Amino acid sequence: MKIINLQYLKNNGIYVAIIFSLILIVSNSILVYVNQKSLQNINKVKSQAVEIHRAVDNLWKQVLQSDVGIRGYMLVQEEKFIQPMMDANEDYEKAYQKLRTELKKQGFDVSLMKGWEDIFYHKMNEALTMKELIDNNDKEKALEILKEDNGLKLWLAFSPFYEKMNDYEKKVRVEAESNYQLILNTTIFVQILLLILAFPTLIMVCIVIRRNNLNRKRLYTNLENSTRKYIFDPQTEIKNINGKQVILTLIDSLKHASEFISEISKGNYEVDWKGINSENEKNNQENLAGELIHMREQMKKVKDREQKRNWVNIGLAKFSELLRFQEESIEKNLDIILPELVKYVGANQGGFFVLSNQKKEVDELELKACYAYNKKKFINNKVQSGEGLVGQVFLEKEKVVLTDVPEDYISITSGLGEATPECLIILPLLSNEEVIGVLELASFQPFEDYQIEFIEKLTESIASALYSLRINDTTKQLLQETQTQSEMLRSQEEELRQNQEELLASQEELIRKNAELEKKLSELQNN
Repeated sequence: MKIINLQYLKNNGIYVAIIFSLILIVSNSILVYVNQKSLQNINKVKSQAVEIHRAVDNLWKQVLQSDVGIRGYMLVQEEKFIQPMMDANEDYEKAYQKLRTELKKQGFDVSLMKGWEDIFYHKMNEALTMKELIDNNDKEKALEILKEDNGLKLWLAFSPFYEKMNDYEKKVRVEAESNYQLILNTTIFVQILLLILAFPTLIMVCIVIRRNNLNRKRLYTNLENSTRKYIFDPQTEIKNINGKQVILTLIDSLKHASEFISEISKGNYEVDWKGINSENEKNNQENLAGELIHMREQMKKVKDREQKRNWVNIGLAKFSELLRFQEESIEKNLDIILPELVKYVGANQGGFFVLSNQKKEVDELELKACYAYNKKKFINNKVQSGEGLVGQVFLEKEKVVLTDVPEDYISITSGLGEATPECLIILPLLSNEEVIGVLELASFQPFEDYQIEFIEKLTESIASALYSLRINDTTKQLLQETQTQSEMLRSQEEELRQNQEELLASQEELIRKNAELEKKLSELQNN
């Protein structure tokens, strides 16, 4: 547990010191505030004491004014001597309430004023009574009231109250000064403690700041290296590590990655990673940029394969409709298929060679259809088995693809002149392992593998259709021959029937004639 605490203090000592310093600063601020309040309280106590003594002086001033005024009036009986007494009688109630209010503010027990309150009011009212007696020429009674010396009675009653008031005031002042001194000493202690702690804390803060700066620099360096290693490396020289620039570079790289992925998700496989060039391409093969580019290429290949596959399937579907031969002759059907095939595969010239039906010692192929540059070619051409490339393909039953066509082999003629094709493909038309013809295509551009695959699949369908068409033609010929023979047989049968009828007629005539002769002979014998 001690090890954990020491380790915790080692790792978080600066924070503990700062927190403790903040606590001391807050405590000092609170103590300073309390100290100011205590000082204000002392000043308030002193001010209240001054106000109370002022109220006491004012109260006794009213008493003395009333007493002096009535005495002067008693001696001289002039109005100018009675005026102070009259003023005092008007203001003594305010002075009394003022003293009561100030004592109440100080917290003094104002009920103690009851001990001299009645005497005070009696003393103030006796001046009015004496004035009335004097005005009625009854000075003796006025003098008797004066001899009672109620002023002394008032003082004797007021003195114990005044002493208690002073003792209470002294107590309040001592308590306020004592509290102020305690808070002041505490404040000084906290400030000294804060001052003692501030220097090591400041040193520690400087050390931690320096260490944090070094750690931050290492962090930014690692972040920059990680960005280059795992995301994108522009292969630029790292001079001064700028934290803001490092973060902006990271954000920019991630932004590029996000935009790159977004474009790929939209099907844009031609999108480029900003900043990739021939100089840094090799160093960005295994990071995020390289992987995304590799993914783009793979998806591009997949899309290309899918497009090629669709191209093949669409082409097969298209030509499957054309291969439902509507025409009776092979030439007419091939004339329909060949132009579409030449255009679809992007060739420039094509020809169909079909095995001749005539039985000869050497199989012979006849050019049944030829198409080049959007024009049908009317060429009479025959090729024997094994003769030239077409004859070899027919004989060996294997396709031939040439990308280096001899200049004297074939030429493509257009309105612009003649040119030798760059690529030539010759395929056998195989059906049930029997070659019934050869397809030859020429192009200025080499045929792609998927195009060759398509042409091979199509030739199988064409061969099958031609084979069916040939069987149909053979069947029609046999049917026609059968019909002809049937008609000949019917004609011969009719002729035989007629001959037979004539023979029967002749036989009947002979029998009739024999009968007549026998009859004549019998008649002759009888005679």
